[in-house]
Amino acid sequence: MPARPDAPNVLKVEFLWSQDGIPAATIQYVLYSGTAPTAAACAAIAQSLATAFWPDVQPYYPATTEFVACRVTDLTTSTGHSGTYSYASAGTSAYLSCGAQCSVLVNHTISRRYRGGHPRTYYPAPAWHELATPSTWQPELITAMGNAQAAFALEASSFSDSGCTGVYVVNVSYVTGGAPRVAPVIDQITGSVVSGVVRTQRRRITASSY
Repeated sequence: MPARPDAPNVLKVEFLWSQDGIPAATIQYVLYSGTAPTAAACAAIAQSLATAFWPDVQPYYPATTEFVACRVTDLTTSTGHSGTYSYASAGTSAYLSCGAQCSVLVNHTISRRYRGGHPRTYYPAPAWHELATPSTWQPELITAMGNAQAAFALEASSFSDSGCTGVYVVNVSYVTGGAPRVAPVIDQITGSVVSGVVRTQRRRITASSY
C-alpha cells in the first residue's frame, strides 16, 4: 500500500487505550502554525491534549479501561517528528465495562458539502451503568463526552510549545470517490455532537496503531 501524501501543518493525535487488555486507538487531527514541532514538543502537546480531554470522562469509565498514552505526529513530511505522553490513567467507575465492541460516537461538522460519510470520532465504551437502554447512553454521559470533546478542541486551538501553536481541530480527507487523493483536503471541524446511540466499530479492536 502506498504511503499517504503529506498533510502540511497537521498533527495526528492518537489516544491509545487498553480495554480489558485489548488495545484501541482514537485518532483526530489538529492544524498548527509556526515552527514544526520537535519530538519533545510533540510529547508536550500530547500531554496538554490528553489532560484536557480525560478528566471530564474518567469517572464514567471502568477501572479495566485505561487511557494508556497520547501520541502526536507531525504529518507535514514523512520525516516529521513524533512524541508520546504516557498517561497510564484508568477509569474510576465502580461498574464493569460494556462490550469491547461498543463505542461512543462523536459526529463532526465541516463547511464543505459532499456525498458520503462525514467526519466522526469513536471513543471506547464507558461502564455499563451509563446505559439508559440497551441501545442508548445516559444523558449525563453524553454531556460529559461533549464537554471533554470541547475541552480537547479548545486546547487544540490554544497550545503553544517551542514555536508550534495550535490553530483548530481538522478533518483530513485522503480519499475521494474511492480513489486516493494526490494531496489531502483539510477541513476545519466547526462543531461536534455526541450521539446518544450506542455504536460499534469493530476495526478499533483489531487495527489499533500500537
